[in-house]
Amino acid sequence: VSVFGGHGYAGTTTCESDVEVFHVSPGGWGDTQLVSSVNLSGNHDESSVWVEGNYVYLATENNGANVDFYIYDISTPTVPTYLGSLDTHSDIHDVLIYGNYAYVATKANSDELMVIDISTKTSPVVVGNYNASGSADGTFLAREGTTIYLGRKQSSDPELYALDISDPLHPTELGSVHYGSTLSELVADASIVYAATSSGSEELAVFDVSDPAMMSQIGALNLPASQIGHSI
Repeated sequence: VSVFGGHGYAGTTTCESDVEVFHVSPGGWGDTQLVSSVNLSGNHDESSVWVEGNYVYLATENNGANVDFYIYDISTPTVPTYLGSLDTHSDIHDVLIYGNYAYVATKANSDELMVIDISTKTSPVVVGNYNASGSADGTFLAREGTTIYLGRKQSSDPELYALDISDPLHPTELGSVHYGSTLSELVADASIVYAATSSGSEELAVFDVSDPAMMSQIGALNLPASQIGHSI
């Protein structure tokens, strides 16, 4: 769910309503009303929604539909207007917008991070990528300044990467750290990254990223019973 300008935008797994738009009352979520929806052609499962200004960016699983990244104009939230789309040839697990670029975490073995130029909304195009070691999927992204943090599924390779995006077309690795479980969602706050994880004993992991070349875990939270962290 992404909230902007009094409206919430939620991706769904419903074929007839891939994205739903809700009006959020000033009094809170108790008086939330569905005001519109977007039905993408084909069978899509939305994986991430990002709202920036008058635009909503939708990321989906590919599902053989040939298109997995969409841009809509939401100047009028009750009538979202399609602008453009792109086939990345992979499932997209997360999208993050910064400037004229969309950064997407994907399932592609050679493109765990893709960079999409969105300066022309009707014609988004892939202009850069980062290929992490191994074949584990990219799962989630967070940003602090010109550093993007990329989370990945569990593997013998690092699950957390720090990438310099000063040159968006050529993301450069600053450092990485092996954790041992899937990082499901990330939140970056200055020199700290918080990660929801698949570990049954550490659903929340905390990393010191003050020196990206020497990132390290400094804390964790173990919830009652054996659970999985999904979101922060």
